[in-house]
Amino acid sequence: MAAILRDEFHLTRFKLTFPHPEPFHNFLWKWPSWGFILYRFISSAYTLFAFIHYLATWTHPMTSAVFLATWTYFVLMLHFNFSLAVCVWIFIKERKRGKFTTSGAVKDGGSSGNNDNADNDRSDKTGSSDANVNNNTKNVESGVHSFDMNELNTKEKNFPWYLSVSWCLANMAYVCGVTTSILFYFLPDQTYTFVNINIYTLNAIFIYVDLYLSAIPLRILHAIYPVSLGLAYGLLNVVYWAANPSTNIVYHNILNWNEPTKASLIFLGTVLLILPCIQLIFFGVYRMTLGSFKWVYKHPYYLQQMPVPEVAQDK
Repeated sequence: MAAILRDEFHLTRFKLTFPHPEPFHNFLWKWPSWGFILYRFISSAYTLFAFIHYLATWTHPMTSAVFLATWTYFVLMLHFNFSLAVCVWIFIKERKRGKFTTSGAVKDGGSSGNNDNADNDRSDKTGSSDANVNNNTKNVESGVHSFDMNELNTKEKNFPWYLSVSWCLANMAYVCGVTTSILFYFLPDQTYTFVNINIYTLNAIFIYVDLYLSAIPLRILHAIYPVSLGLAYGLLNVVYWAANPSTNIVYHNILNWNEPTKASLIFLGTVLLILPCIQLIFFGVYRMTLGSFKWVYKHPYYLQQMPVPEVAQDK
């Protein structure tokens, strides 16, 4: 665990690159890939419906664009729909190339997440494959990896841009969505309408289900992305308030900029403290799901991420 945490705090972990595309378009579990597309279709369709319904039934005198829930649910809806497009695109591409699999080499202990050279590697390295797999498995279990750094580095450099976008959207949707739900239930005098249940309750359920079913990696340093979204919303909130300080107060109890000290402390505490804490919790949940995979299938989820140079040198 110490090696895993040390690995997480390396500066390279800020990047949205990964040596394998499979975790972004497939189940964590050894289930058929078409099932993941079906799951993505259901989640994207429902969140799109819920967001349209949310806007269509809006009755508040202020525009919906200045409310945090609008931002966070839009990102959640965008995450599911963009991910659906990615899944369909990769599914079609792999079917055309004849390299489509239901579970994937990453989950089966193969040497390549995209299966491009898996068969060649097995035929070229039969004499040492068993030993390599055993060593790699031990290293993955301990958080240290002994894989070809040049090969993994090349794969990270060739990581598709659309998977980076999908990863960023997922991270922001998870952290900011749950934080919005927590803030909603802490505020007094809330009404539990169909819209509120969709936006503040079902969104959290969708997020936790997605965490459990998908294999999208969560990194501690990726807290910078939900923090950036939070800062952007704060800037909008201040600009909107400044246009008419007497009436443009979106959240009277927590973000009333007519009380700058209180509003600043609450805002900065939420963005710089609560959001990173939620990110850390999600990282723990992600590690637990990997542990569940290992418990079910008796081997770890293979090649969880590219090793950083320091970890490689320590070996």
